[in-house]
Amino acid sequence: MDHRELAQELLSRARARGADAADALVAQGTDFHATVRKGEVETLTDAGSKALGLRVFVGRRTASSYTSDFSKAALERLVGDVVEMPRDGRGPGGGASR
Repeated sequence: MDHRELAQELLSRARARGADAADALVAQGTDFHATVRKGEVETLTDAGSKALGLRVFVGRRTASSYTSDFSKAALERLVGDVVEMPRDGRGPGGGASR
């Protein structure tokens, strides 16, 4: 599943769980770094990162959360938790946010 499809799936799940509206952010990147000292390669670093954010609106309240775990179970948990946060009074306009 590509990032666009992943975002659309999360938005659909959030709406199905009762969010009035939602938006998602999916990002992935890589970073390469080389250190050369006295003409010799000293270190090579290759790192990757990914992140997914979900913001939902339930009534006049909103909540958001982020994860770097793209597993199906983690994303299902993310959607459920974020949709429940405004109902529980957590999040902007209702208490603490995650």
